[in-house]
Amino acid sequence: MPLDVSIALINTIEDQDLSFQSLQEDELIWMPPPPEILPPFQYKRCQCSGPSSGYEIGLKYGPLICRIRVTAWGIKYRESTPSTNALELIQVKEKPPYQLELFLL
Repeated sequence: MPLDVSIALINTIEDQDLSFQSLQEDELIWMPPPPEILPPFQYKRCQCSGPSSGYEIGLKYGPLICRIRVTAWGIKYRESTPSTNALELIQVKEKPPYQLELFLL
């Protein structure tokens, strides 16, 4: 049984469109995929599915990189690139299928 994650993406960096760069492994299925451009103050959604053994989601928007580790026991994340901006991940749903909100600050 695959593990599903729904991610809401919100760019709160004023006057700056953020471009997406994929850091993904081949084992993941996106429906819909992350948006190529994340405009300021717009709410976008993407959904990912991967193996039940667990997987990692790598998202890069502009200078911000977030790696999300997904397992049947929960979600962990880390910010990979220090910059003048930050990000915040909020887990809305505690059990699979997971629901997350990622704020780019």
